[in-house]
Amino acid sequence: MDDLTLIRDFAGDAPPADRATLAAARERLLTEAAHPRRTRRLVPWIGGTAVTAAAAVAAVVSLLPTAPAPTPPGVGAPPVAGAPADADPASVLVLAAAYERTQPDVVPRPDQFLHLHNGAYRAWLSIDGTHDGLIDTGDGHPVPAPGCRDGAAVVHKGNTAIGTEPCEPRPAYDPDMPTTGEAMVAHLNAEVFNDPGNPNSVGKDVLSLFESTYLRPPARAALFEAAATLPGLTLADSPPVDGHPAVAIGWSTDSGHNGQLLFDAASNEYLGFRTGNTEVSRSTQTIVDAVGETP
Repeated sequence: MDDLTLIRDFAGDAPPADRATLAAARERLLTEAAHPRRTRRLVPWIGGTAVTAAAAVAAVVSLLPTAPAPTPPGVGAPPVAGAPADADPASVLVLAAAYERTQPDVVPRPDQFLHLHNGAYRAWLSIDGTHDGLIDTGDGHPVPAPGCRDGAAVVHKGNTAIGTEPCEPRPAYDPDMPTTGEAMVAHLNAEVFNDPGNPNSVGKDVLSLFESTYLRPPARAALFEAAATLPGLTLADSPPVDGHPAVAIGWSTDSGHNGQLLFDAASNEYLGFRTGNTEVSRSTQTIVDAVGETP
């Protein structure tokens, strides 16, 4: 039996966190810390040009948060209230984590695909990394995303297969992702960050988890809880995202690049990201059965 099953079986129903509880949780997230491990590995990056703007995440993710007790995900869970008018960035992220823990927990099959959609960009990425996917940047020339089978992947020139090359599967879904803020920060420092001293690199690494991999609700919640420990967060109003009133959690780097994660101002649902002053479309992820299938 895994941790998520234990949570579902034994945690029981929990009401949405009130403001006092969130304040206490935030204090724990920001004060109960430990030093991270040093061995790091970069996660694969897909469709990266848009995401380099997330460059903002500072490299000091050495704080290990103690996350609030998770609410079991599932259909019919109570909605999470929006952030109060005087909320700070960390509180919004904690509320976003609470929202994720109310969502249905969909476990994908190995033969399915993660469908990503943001504006003109669409991608179908293999859940287990062995099936052939597709990436469409909206330029009219979709490119194959070959799966890795028996240690070999097809090499394409344009859309024409010209041979194979050695490979390792790059699954779009990792069933072992941490489900608490503390464990997620340890995972980021041990397995994800390639260059923790470089804010651009850290930004891409963190946002790639949001935008290019499938995270089940407890893991998404843990990532928001981990992000809440980052120093230098800013909270700002945002133009609506596809009709949703939004707030923006931002970071800045010494080079002047800016990146923002956008959240629904009422429900705290993650909506997408913004690069500087560019327009933003809502980011969505769905599990589908075949390349080309859309919700």
